[in-house]
Amino acid sequence: MSEINQQQELQHECIIAQKLFDWVLVTTERDFIVNVDAACVSAINAALALGQTVVSQTSFISASCEVVSVNRLNNGDPRIGRVTLSKTANILVQFINTSVTPNEILCSFETGPLQTTERVCVCFPEGFSTDNVTCNIFQTSSEVLGLPNADGTITVQTDYCQEITVEDFVKLEVQARYCQPRPNDIECGSIECVFPNQPLQCPDIFPRA
Repeated sequence: MSEINQQQELQHECIIAQKLFDWVLVTTERDFIVNVDAACVSAINAALALGQTVVSQTSFISASCEVVSVNRLNNGDPRIGRVTLSKTANILVQFINTSVTPNEILCSFETGPLQTTERVCVCFPEGFSTDNVTCNIFQTSSEVLGLPNADGTITVQTDYCQEITVEDFVKLEVQARYCQPRPNDIECGSIECVFPNQPLQCPDIFPRA
């Protein structure tokens, strides 16, 4: 161990850490055909017949991503796994008459579950399972493309930004030293806490340099 390390009281430690084996950002765009009830279509058509302007507005109520399965590629790289993702969204749709003040909400409804699947290839070592893969949706956007069609349907466009991670816990030997908590210098109570001492190590037994 170097002189600098000795001065900083660094020593060999064995730790368990969560390691990223792969991390990929995925952008998904999906269009869904959604039925609009007759009362909503009638309200929109009535406003349009008067020469008024009707616009749509959407917002995500919920969005989730689930890892369904991971399969090896046939005749491909054995380190690669093809992840099947299932996404479910529920969107609030509103049609608004902007020709009146204040603006009038002609109708408002939830789309119900909008589901889609897709596949992403990732680094996937032997022995891993779906428990090692996570999907996180961190940004969304949506819009209705136009007004209801003659058959009473609309096209809802959805966009998702997701991060897919493959991770597992690994055991690492590092040079480290114990850190200490900061002093309790933010006054919010009357109990003074004394942090317990760390246990004595057995460096000649474990870990061995």
